[in-house]
Formats: sequence, structure tokens, C-alpha cells
Amino acid sequence: WLKPFGTELSKLRSAQTPRQRQGAMGKTAKPERSGLAAGLNKGFIVTRREMAPKPSYAKGRKSQRNGLIKEVIREVVGFAPYERRMIELLKIGSASTFKRALKLA
Repeated sequence: WLKPFGTELSKLRSAQTPRQRQGAMGKTAKPERSGLAAGLNKGFIVTRREMAPKPSYAKGRKSQRNGLIKEVIREVVGFAPYERRMIELLKIGSASTFKRALKLA
């Protein structure tokens, strides 16, 4: 009734390709439980449910509306003082001013 531990792991690894193991948002999905009481994937074997993506994952994604709003705000408000200085340094165009502009960022 006892199987060699190595064969159990190799079966688990070969059951899924790396592409299948990867979940939503580029994160790797948790490996399936082995049913053993010890080891990396210890625990009772259960069927995993596919969870809907959380709304917080969409935060910061640039939509057409958000892009338009940011553009209007930039036109009205203008650049921050450090941004104006960076643009000024980049206009001069020498290597040392370019480095200084990068340090300012």
C-alpha cells in the first residue's frame, strides 16, 4: 500500500504543463495536494474552484476614459516642478545633464 515517494511526485509534475499551472494575472497556481501528511504539497485532495478575478486587480489599468481624464488634468494643471526641471535638463542635451535628469526622476 506504500508507494515510493519519488514516483508520486513525478506523476503530479507530469500531469500538468507549466502553462496549465499558471493562473490568472501571471501568477502560478498552487500545485495539487498529494494526499500525504508530509511534504511540500501535503494535505487532503480537494477539487479547486475557479475564482472570479477580484475587482482590485483592475486598479490602475488604463482605459479610454481614464486616459482622457489624465490627459485633461495634465493640460489644466501642467507639470510638477521636478518634471519641468527634468525637461529643461533634457533640452540642454549633454551627457552630464542627462545623468542629472535621471537622478532627479
